[in-house]
Amino acid sequence: MLFIKNILYLCSQRNTEYMTIKRHIPNVITALNIACGKTCLALLTLSLSLAVFMNNVHGQRVSGDTLTADFKYFIKLLEETHPDPYTGFGGKVFFHKEASDMEQQLRNGATLDEFTSLVLSFISNLEDGHTSIESIPSNTDVANLRLPIEFMVIQDGLIVSKISKDKEKFIGSKFHGINGVSLSELCKDVGKLRPMENIYGKYNWLSIWLRNYRQMRSLLPDMQEKASIILETLDGNTETIELMYISIDSCANVEMTEIPKYAKIQDDFLFHDYLDEGKQVMYFKMSTVMAREPFTYMKDNGWGQMENILQNFYTYDLKKEMPDNIDEAIAAIPNLSDVFRQMLEQMKTDNAKYLIIDLRSNGGGFTPIVYPTLYMLYGDAYLEKNMDVCLYRLVSDLYLKKLNTTLEDFNDKNQSNYQIGDYLSLLDFDENIDIAERRSKLINNALGEASDYIKYLDGKPVYSPEKVFVITNQQTFSAAFHYAFYLWKMGATLIGVPSEQAPNAYMEMTPFQLPLTQIKGSISNSFQFFLPANDRRAKIFYPDIMLNWEDYKKYDFNKDSDILYLLDL
Repeated sequence: MLFIKNILYLCSQRNTEYMTIKRHIPNVITALNIACGKTCLALLTLSLSLAVFMNNVHGQRVSGDTLTADFKYFIKLLEETHPDPYTGFGGKVFFHKEASDMEQQLRNGATLDEFTSLVLSFISNLEDGHTSIESIPSNTDVANLRLPIEFMVIQDGLIVSKISKDKEKFIGSKFHGINGVSLSELCKDVGKLRPMENIYGKYNWLSIWLRNYRQMRSLLPDMQEKASIILETLDGNTETIELMYISIDSCANVEMTEIPKYAKIQDDFLFHDYLDEGKQVMYFKMSTVMAREPFTYMKDNGWGQMENILQNFYTYDLKKEMPDNIDEAIAAIPNLSDVFRQMLEQMKTDNAKYLIIDLRSNGGGFTPIVYPTLYMLYGDAYLEKNMDVCLYRLVSDLYLKKLNTTLEDFNDKNQSNYQIGDYLSLLDFDENIDIAERRSKLINNALGEASDYIKYLDGKPVYSPEKVFVITNQQTFSAAFHYAFYLWKMGATLIGVPSEQAPNAYMEMTPFQLPLTQIKGSISNSFQFFLPANDRRAKIFYPDIMLNWEDYKKYDFNKDSDILYLLDL
């Protein structure tokens, strides 16, 4: 126990270099094993992690040995969990060459902020939006400043969506560059800093980073606090405006002008209402593909991350305090199938012709909860539709940990004989299954209480409107992307901006945590094929209707121009 006390003391000294502690490890591991087994080893790991944390809090560099150890652990997880970690690097040999080069770079040590930035840059080669590592902010010489301007992604770039009042004439102007660096050059550089699947991912992150001085310094190391922004104005001229990066508080106090939005739309995470007085155009918005159903499923199946996901859902989606009692917290969340069925029954009563489903800025969630809504919309036509998609999932220890199960239990549940390293083929359409069995499978596999709202439909839709429209933007991602795609395959018309997710893409987040730095992240465990590789939409899922700059100008660059366009049809 004396060893542990000494280690804890070393951890408490904020200037202690991690190597001071590490030197003792070979001498104490055997003694710890003999003296108190796994409990002491766990305490040792906690102590070492605390040392790393103390260094980072005070902006100090973390030992190169610590960072390389965690990076090697990450590489191990990546190879075991990711369906194809090699192709993006040019093959397995080049993957390990890049990994070796990264280890050499880390041997001199770095702050945790620098470490996570380097890892993100490394995995940018994957072009995989579901594999990432959390960014760790640390004390830095670079000031945390903001630019009093915001941008919105459109079909072919960025436009000014918010700006200081004295420059309001530039609302709607096209962004062409900053400090002499063009939009196309910026997109090339931003794609090297984190995984992105297509140009709309680059537009998305650039629209966020342009306001953030620290991010822009990582993108343009010579960036100064004075920014020269090149814009194409509404009259077609090119102008350069000067703006200063200022403190967050100062930026919050700047009087701003922003683009308008459609007043009838509310910010609830599930919202529906008619947009017209004649009750012919129903609008349905989902801000996330989450509702009561997946939380019931996670709780019933013992998912370890459930409470954290639930807390985040209350904080960021419901925007209210979560009840202390988990059962009460879950019960207070609306059920998607219930809300959707009520909406369709209302449309049926009014004989409404059009349904607009808004999936803009929907980052995803649980795809299975949308299946019952597709059945409610289309009945057996949905079950008999061959979506012509497939998904291959790699069985790994990390994936089984996510499910809180063992390989043996996984095989028992699925009546299978998979081994670690095997690939599961999912979503294939089986033509040999009759419609009664398809209905039964949908009902039995529905999450939470969703089966209660579909089991009596007997193949008939609740209501099928004459036309369904789906609005997307660059942040329509993951499960929201799936929903948009399935609706499109069923005949819906897509309108808006393409998603930053590619139809043929790595999928599903498998969480992990590095042992020493305690940094969290996720690794894809699957790859989906939604379109043939030579399809023009295989990399970028272009909507059927994409508004151009002139269209936005017609609607005064309204944030909801897509809706106004549909109402004019």
